[in-house]
Amino acid sequence: DFLDSLVQLFLNGAVSPTQCGTLTIRDATTQDVADLPAKLVHDILQQAKKAGHQDYALAYVLFAAGLNPQEVVRLERSQVISDVHQHVLQIETRQVPVNQWVLGKRYGSYVANPLTRWLKIRKDNQTALFLNTEGQLLSIAELSERWQNWTADSVTPSGQPPSVEQAQQTWCIDMLLRGMSIE
Repeated sequence: DFLDSLVQLFLNGAVSPTQCGTLTIRDATTQDVADLPAKLVHDILQQAKKAGHQDYALAYVLFAAGLNPQEVVRLERSQVISDVHQHVLQIETRQVPVNQWVLGKRYGSYVANPLTRWLKIRKDNQTALFLNTEGQLLSIAELSERWQNWTADSVTPSGQPPSVEQAQQTWCIDMLLRGMSIE
C-alpha cells in the first residue's frame, strides 16, 4: 500500500527533497511521511545494540525488513527462515526478505546478523520472537518505549524526534532507490 501510494505521489509531483538528503512526502490528507537519513538510522541501530541483543535484533528487523510495528510485535520464532542463501520472515501469505545491507552498511550475513544472534542466545520456550521483561509477547507500547530509548537524543532533519513508523518508510524509500519495482 505504501509503495502504491508513493508511486502516485511521485506521479502527482508531491515529493520534494529536503536538506540532508531525505525525502518528505505529502499525501492527500496533508500528513507528512519522511524517511530517516542514513547516519541517524545507523545511530539508532548502535543505540539499540548497546541496549542488548533483543533490542538490536528488533531495530534490525524494523530497518532491514520494512515491517510495520504491528507485524513486528506479532512475529513468532517459526516465521524466521534462514540459510546460507537467504533470510526471510514469513508474514501471513508473503515472505519478506531481511536485508543484510541497511542504507549502505552491512549488518552481518544471512546466517549471522542481529536477529540470528538473538535467536541463538534465547534459552526460553516462548513462541514469540520479541519478549517483554516478563517473558511475554512484546506489545506495541513496549516497542515504542524501546524506540524512544534508542532515539532519546536524536532528531530528524525537520527537528522532530524520529517515530517508529519512519523505520518502515525509510526501508520503502531505500528499496525504491535501489531500483526495486512496485511488483
